[in-house]
Amino acid sequence: MPARWDATAPARESAILTAAAGDAPALGIPDTWQARVVAMRQEADGVLSIDLAAADGTPLPAWEPGAHIDLWPTAERAGQYSLCGDPADRSVYRIAVLRGHEHGGVSQFVHDRLRVGDTITAGGPRNHFELAHAPRIMLLAGGIGVTPILPMARAAVAAGADVSISYCGRNAASMAFVGELGETGARLELHVSEDGNRLDLPALVAEAAESGASIYACGPERMLGELELLAERTGAHAVFERFSGVEAHREGDRPFTIALGRSGGEVEVGADETAIEVLHREGFDIRFSCREETAAPARPA
Repeated sequence: MPARWDATAPARESAILTAAAGDAPALGIPDTWQARVVAMRQEADGVLSIDLAAADGTPLPAWEPGAHIDLWPTAERAGQYSLCGDPADRSVYRIAVLRGHEHGGVSQFVHDRLRVGDTITAGGPRNHFELAHAPRIMLLAGGIGVTPILPMARAAVAAGADVSISYCGRNAASMAFVGELGETGARLELHVSEDGNRLDLPALVAEAAESGASIYACGPERMLGELELLAERTGAHAVFERFSGVEAHREGDRPFTIALGRSGGEVEVGADETAIEVLHREGFDIRFSCREETAAPARPA
């Protein structure tokens, strides 16, 4: 179908935003700020946690479980990462980043180039995955989707809810924050694929529907897609957050045209291409975060 691209800011040269680069370029986004890396830890295979403080030493904005921040290693590209620390601690934000596979991605920059003492442009926090009070809450995490689940568990237990956590991972070595989850006071069940201990998701959703529990889930698209279908069939209440997008190319895709508002030109996007791929090929600098394995807005089922 026809599409129109409205440019919101002039193109600008990409620049790595570390301490060596000096002040960050103005991104034209109201809530961007300079963050300083104060600690980094290897939490699991491929998972690195980063503690960020305000570069000017001021207290950070308040946040609630489910919130995320943006990281801008270049002026055009951002990644979104859920906050997984303590909301009461306004001196530091903690995030955890899974190393992605895409060359030049934000997660690769974080793992390979970001170091303690560096500064980087951040944005937010914002919350599209808010935790509502309920008598019984079932938390479901898949892989790096554990990050928003951890502060949710603490908050729900503190509010007096009956809380259970189902944490799914490929293998034990890849599963971050298991010890901290065990200290929340919630009932914790680990489901490790390589050990043959897979989660029975239909049974979990059926239990939620029968008991009236609210499900909060974050994880890979396959898990969340199944959860969405099961919740629709059973009437269970489920809220979830995706950290990876759907497939870019699907059967039945058709070519379309992008109209360029500033130049007045047009570019054609083939059925087997994405708008980002074509615009980059044509030499346009654009901002995007959709190629990162990071959080996306929650969708209630």
